[in-house]
Amino acid sequence: MTQSHELLESLFWTAVAAAHPAHCLAPALPEPPPRGRLILLAAGKGAGSLTEVAERHYLARISETRLEGVAVARHGYGRPTRRIAMVEAGHPIPDEAGLAGAERALALADGAGTDDLVLVPPIGSLRLRVSRLPKNKPRPAHSCAAAPILAKSTACESTSPASRAAVSPGALFLHAS
Repeated sequence: MTQSHELLESLFWTAVAAAHPAHCLAPALPEPPPRGRLILLAAGKGAGSLTEVAERHYLARISETRLEGVAVARHGYGRPTRRIAMVEAGHPIPDEAGLAGAERALALADGAGTDDLVLVPPIGSLRLRVSRLPKNKPRPAHSCAAAPILAKSTACESTSPASRAAVSPGALFLHAS
């Protein structure tokens, strides 16, 4: 191995470590809602690490009973959690576990109340399809707040031009109304 190769490899692993949620996520997380639940919905290979860090952050700030959610990660990418369900599922081909995790996430979003905050961070190449939100729940175009959580993350995507324009890269925060 050449000296240049060693330097480049060292720089690569330093960058990977710096980007891990354990090092950069907590300061970017929104405040929990003053009342109601914080519902975290995550999917992707990074869902395990992100959920583990976010859960630890919020459990230090709110009652355990106010934190709910589900994270769906690729088999082998799950992490230990106390309150948020961790589902390991097939990738890139969805399996039954992944489908069940998606249904659980949709049910939690559908059950969000006016005092709840739903946090949906895009992970990796995940594209949020806000058009899949239940029809009786808020839409980014008129009744929810969108705000960035992770700098330079992938752009959110929707099938609706109005929704697409209202969702900023980073994360989607939904206040049910």
